[in-house]
Amino acid sequence: MVDALMITYGRLEYTKVALAYLLRDDEIENFYVIDNGSIDGTIEWLKEKRDEGLITLCLNKRNSIASAMNNFLELSKAEYCIKVDNDTIIPHEFCARMLPHMKYADMVQAKHPIIKASNPGGWEAFTKNMKRENGLLYNHFIGGSGIMFKRDKVKEIPETENPIMGWRQWQREHPEVKKAFCEDVEIELLDAHGYEDYPDYYKQTGRIC
Repeated sequence: MVDALMITYGRLEYTKVALAYLLRDDEIENFYVIDNGSIDGTIEWLKEKRDEGLITLCLNKRNSIASAMNNFLELSKAEYCIKVDNDTIIPHEFCARMLPHMKYADMVQAKHPIIKASNPGGWEAFTKNMKRENGLLYNHFIGGSGIMFKRDKVKEIPETENPIMGWRQWQREHPEVKKAFCEDVEIELLDAHGYEDYPDYYKQTGRIC
């Protein structure tokens, strides 16, 4: 019923923790890890997990979210999919808690600590003008980690010069896809503030957090 995607690029110690939390979710049928060109031992470690039969590993030559997601979209046949970054800790029974919300939206993101911290007014200010219905906060754009989406609603993600902007462009080009935030499921980030542990990662990927 549910397939999972984790995109990795460096940050091996984060990946070890984040993947452990992902693998414990009983609702997930297939675990796909797509590496975007790690050079810190991540690939070697992931190959061990693949050989243990825990994951399907794909090596992506292009360091972009779009190409990794498109690779996953070709592989997954599940009705629902989740995507997490390799610094994301999902809570216990993440999929079971997110699935009921999929009756009311095509794509749902769990409450995200960066969103809470980046707005001066916190989560309340960030969500103030969003439509609240069926336990969801509807918005034209959601982020890329801690999300669940209907597989048949997400098509090819466009490649952009910035490695992460293709996801934003795709959402902008598909306003018909109903997107929302979920307040009663919250993810944790191993690197909640960014930069400090892996400054090169943020420079090379063009990510803000």
